[in-house]
Amino acid sequence: MLSKQELRRLPFQRRPVADPGTRLVFQMPSGELLAPDPPFTTGDVWWRGPRAVYVVDIRPHNSSFQCTLPSEGDALHFDASIAFAWTVHKPVTVVREMVEDPPGGCRGHLIQRMRGISRRYSALNSAAAERAISLELGQDSIDLEEIGLRITNFTVELRLDPAQAPIAKDLEIAALRQRLAEQEERGKAAINRIAQTSDLQLHEIRARFYAELLSGGGASMAGNLLAQDPTKAAEAADFMVGLWQRDQEVAMRAMKVVLESDQLRLGEIDGAVSAAVESFTALVSQAGNKLAPGALASGNPMLAPAPEKPDDSDRRGVDDDSDERTDDR
Repeated sequence: MLSKQELRRLPFQRRPVADPGTRLVFQMPSGELLAPDPPFTTGDVWWRGPRAVYVVDIRPHNSSFQCTLPSEGDALHFDASIAFAWTVHKPVTVVREMVEDPPGGCRGHLIQRMRGISRRYSALNSAAAERAISLELGQDSIDLEEIGLRITNFTVELRLDPAQAPIAKDLEIAALRQRLAEQEERGKAAINRIAQTSDLQLHEIRARFYAELLSGGGASMAGNLLAQDPTKAAEAADFMVGLWQRDQEVAMRAMKVVLESDQLRLGEIDGAVSAAVESFTALVSQAGNKLAPGALASGNPMLAPAPEKPDDSDRRGVDDDSDERTDDR
């Protein structure tokens, strides 16, 4: 690919001529490399004084090789057959880097990129890996700027070694089972989260319902009983009567405690409250809850017996005596 020719002014030399499919790269006295197009003339060579000229082959060349590419997990590999064409893209770079093995440089670049693609696919999916490599590397030319080469006409063929096929199937089945187990665990976890959320929401709904029901008192609870089963009207009525009776019993016990402790005096409360106290006292008497005599004699005016009214006959007797004393007078 490369040939070098030393140049000197004397004795006079004929200027170098580029053959078809080649390119001349001149090394100047400063060490700079130039690839003029068209090449230097005889005068240019004389006046500029390049020290040497390199003849670079720029024709396309076909190349091919075989290699192994790793599959997913790196446990197994693909057998790969690759074909491509290469040309010199930058003659100056090729001379500067002294590229002696252009096909080898292209091969190293292609293998590195293909390995990164083939690792995405399982060993049993060689067709998909082959399509992916072809789409990424075979659509356009590939310029290797660091060594001045260009790769075109790339093709690849992948296959699985028949001896590795049973192993690949076993690994694939194991991977599928693992993914299935992971999906089942995720499904169970999701179901548990949904169930927990539903339980919490149901608990909140019940809490609000019963809070509103209890705040409404006995009538609200009886109404809820009837709403659940309209045939339970008698049961609802009994429930309300029971609540009323319990309220009365509580009220009577409370009043009995107040009366026995001598903490309530009628003189200190108004008429409406006095009437209520008398009503509760009557309830206590009707229920047979007798208070101790000491409580009745405690000086509580509301518990003192009412004064007996004088009999009309006695009043008339008194009046007669008064009349008689008046007459005597």
